Amino acid sequence: MVVLQKAEMLESLRQASAAAPRRRVVDLKEELERSLALIRPIVPPSAQLDVSLDPGLANVFADPAQLHHVLLALCSHAAAAIVGPHGRIGVTAVRANVRERTRRELGLVVDGPHALIAVADNGARPNRLDVEAIFKCEASGLGVVREIVRHHYGALHAHSGPVRGTCFSLWLPTTAQAAEAI
Repeated sequence: MVVLQKAEMLESLRQASAAAPRRRVVDLKEELERSLALIRPIVPPSAQLDVSLDPGLANVFADPAQLHHVLLALCSHAAAAIVGPHGRIGVTAVRANVRERTRRELGLVVDGPHALIAVADNGARPNRLDVEAIFKCEASGLGVVREIVRHHYGALHAHSGPVRGTCFSLWLPTTAQAAEAI
């Protein structure tokens, strides 16, 4: 059953990334709340889902369906890492101002106001090199997720450690910065 769900999700991700993005101005907070309502059922019953959304999140220029696919894939990945009764998945979204140096380090197209969405888990994960390699692993679907994010002029990075779990950081330019990138 889980293998079938994973295969269906990967196929859905491939289709989403192959389609031309239908970008429009999106209220990010609303879209995240909508997506999280659909994601809650995939969180293991023994795990806790902690959500913190900045009430002042700016709008982004995005394809809502592709944004949902990205969030679903990241949360599914976090849920798969949860082992035992004390699992936690955190989803946080905040406003962030990206300066030129940070823009270059992250590989973003523009600097200025961005939305930063972090999906973190406290599950067991290998070292950082293995996390970066997972973006290249077709079975994880994260390479496709990263491409979808790039098509939205954003960036996706991962940080991991054997004790603290994994955190995926998704950076998306706000509406004004996205318009500048186009």
